Amino acid sequence: MLLVGGKHSERELRSVIELNLRPLYEERGYLTVAFPSVKLVGSTAAVQVVESALWTLGRVSLNGDTLPTEPMLKPGAFAEGKPANWKLLLECITKMEKVLRRDGYLAVASRPVRQFHDSGQIVDVRIDVRKGRQSFFGSVEFHGLTPADEEIARPLWKLAAGAPMDEPYIDDFWREVYKALNGSAKSIKSQMHPHPDSNIVDVVLLFQ
Repeated sequence: MLLVGGKHSERELRSVIELNLRPLYEERGYLTVAFPSVKLVGSTAAVQVVESALWTLGRVSLNGDTLPTEPMLKPGAFAEGKPANWKLLLECITKMEKVLRRDGYLAVASRPVRQFHDSGQIVDVRIDVRKGRQSFFGSVEFHGLTPADEEIARPLWKLAAGAPMDEPYIDDFWREVYKALNGSAKSIKSQMHPHPDSNIVDVVLLFQ
């Protein structure tokens, strides 16, 4: 490994390894990869790699209060029975969380916990999910559209006041509006403004 940017300590190098090299192995299913020896010689690092076992993803389960388990696991489409590609698993968690974001849980956070079984090199994963506070939609503002374009766009907004703040709906709305406006708006940015001491959220859409 060639190091760039001057002198590095072994501690700094190990941090680089954890952030950059470990994910490459974990993406291939080597979840217990180890780097027992690191030697620095000038700008070159010699890193000993012990791949250890190739793990297969076993059962994926959810842990949390009142979770819609089946609706969350279905879009997650976790590849049980296949090599435990950790990068893919994290992407599946993001898809899974979208179910809660559609129901107004904007601060949902998930933590995967590995449970290794040496017999068969199986790794089960328990995902601890914290939904956080549920938010509800208040109102929407449009900025950057001509009056004529806003007359076209505003009726397409279907999220009703008081409904759960469906964050992914903004992307759904943009795809519909982009077609309706025939490209006169090239992009959209969204801002969410929570009401003080309330779980109501207003949305500001900036069209460009």
